[in-house]
Amino acid sequence: MPRLPLCTHRSTLRLVRASANNGDVSPGDVDSILQKYSSGVPAASASQKLQQAPAPTPGPRAPAAAPAAPAGGAALGLAASTGVAALVLLNCGVFLAATLAATLGKSPLAASMAINPSAVKWWSFITSAFVHHNLEQLGRNMFVVYFFSQMVYKDLGSIGVWFTYLLCALGANLASWWWLPGAAKAKATTMLGLASTGGALGIFMAALVLSFRLSLGWLVGAAVCCSFVLLNLLYNPHMLANGASTLATSTAGSSGSVAGWLGGFKSGMLAPGMAWTWGALAGAAVVVLLARLPDPEAAK
Repeated sequence: MPRLPLCTHRSTLRLVRASANNGDVSPGDVDSILQKYSSGVPAASASQKLQQAPAPTPGPRAPAAAPAAPAGGAALGLAASTGVAALVLLNCGVFLAATLAATLGKSPLAASMAINPSAVKWWSFITSAFVHHNLEQLGRNMFVVYFFSQMVYKDLGSIGVWFTYLLCALGANLASWWWLPGAAKAKATTMLGLASTGGALGIFMAALVLSFRLSLGWLVGAAVCCSFVLLNLLYNPHMLANGASTLATSTAGSSGSVAGWLGGFKSGMLAPGMAWTWGALAGAAVVVLLARLPDPEAAK
């Protein structure tokens, strides 16, 4: 009988083994078939080969691939946390209710929540954080709170955002009450809206520090944000009619040069009418220090 090629022997062996595994061919038949097509060299029986062949063992499963992170990191979007959205809605709701009450000739809600110099209530130092002087101030403050609270939320959560807002608003109230001159403080509208702007300023400064990265991108972003946010928050035109020296009056008389504007800015920030900013910044500093404290659970 002519000798078959080696590939034929291998193919025949695979077919025979498959038939033996399926029960179609007995181990004795396998031996005879292999002997028939062998080249005369004695070979081990197929039954021994089948018994000696190690059973394949399933290897460990490869871990599932983690979802790819979005390029450039997670960007801030329009969707905020429930806590941040609730803070903004509360401020807007108080302003809407106060406007509606004034339109209907009812007792204005803002008057009962704001600080009344003639009859000061201790709780008004907290409730005045949700009072705004006008719609422009409301929109400006809530824009800052809504977008920059997301940076504070990453480190402190919703409770931390509320705590930052209320603490900085309280600091703005206490600083203004302490340093404002008596003639300006005696007017009911002098401190109206200072607490809410102090809360917004505190959230912005806390977000700026908590998100600090020693990189060119962070420095450029911080410069752009400061040029927009600070110039909008630090000016309080409604205080001019109440005799309080503010940043607007100090920089208005500058010669137009950078040095003149910086000199006016410095004197304006040290004026009693700007004391609320220092109270808000003190509150933001407390929040940052608390956020940087070591976690006792992580130390275990």
